Amino acid sequence: MEDFTRYLLDRRLASEKTAPFYVHWVRRYRDYFALGRKGEMSEEGLAQFLAELEKECEDWQVRQASDAVRIYLF
Repeated sequence: MEDFTRYLLDRRLASEKTAPFYVHWVRRYRDYFALGRKGEMSEEGLAQFLAELEKECEDWQVRQASDAVRIYLF
């Protein structure tokens, strides 16, 4: 995840303060599928993951997670 952090900072997609949170969301997304959830790491899989986050997180956190995973995937 060091490479992802560096990518975020080098391209100014996240600040030093927010980059660790972006990494956190990407790790949670990867763990979500590592635990045997149906689906795959794709746009559809992202929708499933975000739907789960909506049950436990604030709206701004879901948006931040979406941004982080989209940067990571695409």
